Amino acid sequence: MDRRALLKTLGGATIAAPMMAASGGAAACEASAMVAARKGSAVAQADGPTAAILLYPGFSAVDVASARQMLESHGASNVVLLSAGPPTAAVRSDIGLAIQPDAAMEAAGKADMLFVPGGAGARAAMARADVMAFLSGHGRAARKVAATGDAALMVRKAGIIGAKIARDGEGGSITSALFA
Repeated sequence: MDRRALLKTLGGATIAAPMMAASGGAAACEASAMVAARKGSAVAQADGPTAAILLYPGFSAVDVASARQMLESHGASNVVLLSAGPPTAAVRSDIGLAIQPDAAMEAAGKADMLFVPGGAGARAAMARADVMAFLSGHGRAARKVAATGDAALMVRKAGIIGAKIARDGEGGSITSALFA
């Protein structure tokens, strides 16, 4: 069973719980403070490394949840969710879970790290000129760019060089890519 089948079986609860918990209490206050501190930029100048995660319709929710947790646990002082659509509208994932972005991708400042999740909507996002322009500009400016699934194709098409792409088994699907 692959990760998407498992997630659909569990109904998305595995990844939804941490994000729902973060939507209230102290976490919500902290997020509001970060938004206020941005002063017009979706990526604040923070004491440590900053990271941006791009959300587009049909992104993989499990990829986003995993990446956000990994980035925060490895020292990213500010992880921002950027929308490839309206900044105030939640973006629906491949399993129907909608996640509220912090800002639109057009409002993004420079991030040290950029993560692009895979998902059923990756190929449609790759056909959008605005998404590709964002990836090209922000991907080249970031110190590290990572992608999972078909998003690795998006990042490669955006012209970010040095791709190391891992595959599932022999000639299987792309699982991840790290661009230096």
